[in-house]
Amino acid sequence: MHCAFKLGIGSEVIDNHSKLNKNSVADQLSWAALQYLKGEYDDAIEIYKRVYMDKKYDALNIYLAMCYLKDEFFDISLDLVNHYLNLHKDSIVAYNLKAVLEYSANGNYKAAQNYLLYLQEISKSSTTNLIEESDLLRHNMAVFDNEETSNSNKLKVFSSLIDVIPEAKLNLIIYYLRNDQVSQAYTLIKDIQPNNTKEYILKAVVHCMLGQQGEKNQEHLKKAQTYFQSIGASASECDTIEGRQCMASCFRLNGMFSDEIIYLESIEAYLKDDDDFNWNYGIALAASQKYKEAEAVLTRIKKEKYKTDNVYLSWICRCYIMNGKPELAWNLYISIENHLIALYILNFIAHEFYRMGHFYFSYKAFLFLEKFSPSIENTNAKTSSVIGVFYQLISGKIGSERMQEVFQYLSEGIQTEEIKKVVKVIKKWGKENGYNFSEQVEFEGAY
Repeated sequence: MHCAFKLGIGSEVIDNHSKLNKNSVADQLSWAALQYLKGEYDDAIEIYKRVYMDKKYDALNIYLAMCYLKDEFFDISLDLVNHYLNLHKDSIVAYNLKAVLEYSANGNYKAAQNYLLYLQEISKSSTTNLIEESDLLRHNMAVFDNEETSNSNKLKVFSSLIDVIPEAKLNLIIYYLRNDQVSQAYTLIKDIQPNNTKEYILKAVVHCMLGQQGEKNQEHLKKAQTYFQSIGASASECDTIEGRQCMASCFRLNGMFSDEIIYLESIEAYLKDDDDFNWNYGIALAASQKYKEAEAVLTRIKKEKYKTDNVYLSWICRCYIMNGKPELAWNLYISIENHLIALYILNFIAHEFYRMGHFYFSYKAFLFLEKFSPSIENTNAKTSSVIGVFYQLISGKIGSERMQEVFQYLSEGIQTEEIKKVVKVIKKWGKENGYNFSEQVEFEGAY
C-alpha cells in the first residue's frame, strides 16, 4: 500500500487498503501513517487515539505530536513531546521534534538549533558527528540557520537531500525564491501536483513572481490567483493565518485592495513584526487612500533591503505627503544613496508635492530636477511652484521666510521671461508690504 502511494498508483492504494485488518494494531498504524503522508492529519489523529486507548504505546505520543504540529496546535504537540521525553530522555526523534516546534511556533532559530546541538553534546561518546551523519538533523540544522552567510550551506544541504527528505525540495524552492532565482524555483515546482497547504502556497508564489517579471504574464498571474484562492477559500484553511494571507493575495492580484485589507487586518495582531506582512498591508492601505494607517504600518518595516526599494520609498513618501509631512518625504529623498533611485524618487515627490499644494517643497524638488535634467517642463513646474508659494504667502498660509528662501534661488537655473515676470511681481509686492526679497544665496543640497 505504501509503495503504491509513493508511486502514485491510486487504485493499488485503495485495493491494498481494503485488505487491511481493522483489528490489527500494525495495520491500523500503517493506515494512520499513510493518512499523515497524505496530509489527512485529523484522520490520523483519530486512529492513533483509538489505538492508544487499548495500547499505551509511548511512541504514539510522538505520532500524535507530529499530527498536531502539522495542524498548528503547537501547545498540544509540545505537551505530548515533553511527556515522551520524561520517559525517554535521550530521544533524538523527540528532541528534533521539539526543535521544530520551537522554530514553527515561536520563530526562535537559536533555541531550535540549541536542541539539536544538545543532541550532539550528549552523543560525544560516539565516534561520529551526529548532526552530519543524520540526513534529518542536517536538513533541520540548515533550516534553523538564519545567518545570511549560511546561504551556500543551505543550497548544498537541500540540494543533496532533495530525493531523500520531501521537505528538502520545498525548502530548496524557498531558497531560490528568497534569492530571486525564480526560474530555478519554477523548474523544481512546475511538475509538483500540490496536495497540502504549503505546496499550494509555493506554487502560487512562484507563478506570482514569474507573472510580475518584466511585462506582466497574465497566464502566470491567473494561476497564482487560482492557487491562492484554493487555500484561502478552503474550509480547513479559511480561518487560519496562512489561509487569510492567501485570500488577501488573491484580492491583491485582482486589484481589490479594500477586500485585501479586510483579511490582512484580521491577522495583524499576529504578524505586526513581520516585514513581508507590513509591506503588503501598508501598500494595500495606501492604495486604498488610508494614508495615516499606511504610514504607521510601512514605518514598522526593518529590513534595509525593503527600505531602500523604490516601490517602498514611493509609497512611504506618498503617505508622508498626503499626511501633511512633506519635510519627511524630502529628508528621505536626501538620504538616498543610490543615484538612479534618488532621481526616480525626486521626480515622483516633485509632482506629489505640487499636486497636494506643498509648493515650497515642489519648488525645491523641481529646482533639483532642472539641474539634473534640464527641460522646459521642469522649468515651468519650478516657476508654477514659486507662484504657489507666493500665493500662500499673500493668503497668510505661510510666513515670509519661506518666500525669502525661495526668492534667493530664483537667479539659478534656466531663466525665462516667465521667471523674470514672477520676480518683478514678487519684488513689487514685497516693497508695497514691507518685505525686501533679494537674490543672493546659492542653493545647497544633495546631488
